[in-house]
Amino acid sequence: MAASLASLGNISGMEKLQYKSQELYGRALRSINNALRNPEEAKEDSVLTSILVLQKYETINGIMKIGSSTDPHERGLAMLMKLRGPEQLATETGRSLFRIVQSKMQISELDGSPSKVTRADIDLKNMSADSFGLNLYRLLQGTAQACGALRYWITQLPKEPEDVTELREAVQGATALYTQMIEWQNSLPEEWRYKERPVSTKADQVPFPSKVYLFGDINYGAIWIGFWRSRIHLFQNIVEALGHLPDAEETLKLSHKDLHSGLVATVDDLCASVPYLLCEVDKRGLSKTKTEHQDGKILGAFLLLLGLDAAMAVDDLPRVERRYVLDRLYYIGHSKGIRMALRSRNEWIQSHKEKLAELGLKSID
Repeated sequence: MAASLASLGNISGMEKLQYKSQELYGRALRSINNALRNPEEAKEDSVLTSILVLQKYETINGIMKIGSSTDPHERGLAMLMKLRGPEQLATETGRSLFRIVQSKMQISELDGSPSKVTRADIDLKNMSADSFGLNLYRLLQGTAQACGALRYWITQLPKEPEDVTELREAVQGATALYTQMIEWQNSLPEEWRYKERPVSTKADQVPFPSKVYLFGDINYGAIWIGFWRSRIHLFQNIVEALGHLPDAEETLKLSHKDLHSGLVATVDDLCASVPYLLCEVDKRGLSKTKTEHQDGKILGAFLLLLGLDAAMAVDDLPRVERRYVLDRLYYIGHSKGIRMALRSRNEWIQSHKEKLAELGLKSID
């Protein structure tokens, strides 16, 4: 309830709703703290769910980014995951909660932040009912670890600037993971794939995005957002590592140009998913009326934040992609009431004021 009222309060500007959401947020915090004092009660699914909802509230109010390694609730999640143990995978609800928390940990690890959740003694085979989901989970987990390894060895270079053996091996491991990503994508059954629809427009106009991706449902949309976000982070970490390996293009057969093209293509994929996740198109890919898509659920906007936040961190993003991402963050912040979208947008604008004229922007909104 606190999260829903916070969103409505942000959209409407009604202080009464905002104050009420803060009151409910305080009550929820106290209830969770009381439950955590009792080891048996702390194992309940409801406690873990409450913490996840509180994190949603904090994202809506712009307090904490999704998956932030500085989130104070991460310590509680780590403790709960260890306390709940392997038996948490005995039910579908438990497995779903496990997947959500593990995904959050992977998001934190993508930027090199150490994991706070111990995965030991957890049987991954019980996590997903299908091999495609399990393979993706392992792939994204490996990607997060590869990004962490790249960041670690880059920080070690000042100590041994001539010895880049470990960094070179880390880059090789990261590129192997990218190959596995392509293989996973090509192996998917029809229901996992998205349908691509062209965007119709006037003959003298070039739309962006030029295509729209339609998913089987929002759950598959979430899977692809996580996949693309991971790929962006993987590319970015490899690019940074290559800057410390002068002969990388010859020895590793990698080029900055190809990697940057891959980054932009992945951002284009994210942008093509926006209309579906914001309920701006129907199942056929046709545009809805303004009233219809404003009534869409907020979940899609939350999922998009994960992808758009990663896209904002891409250097030298072409103007059309950059402006589109900034505009979508503006829309999510104002129309969906998620202040974190505005915070991410404004932080980028604040540190790139020299690009405002090029993008047709005046200032922070």
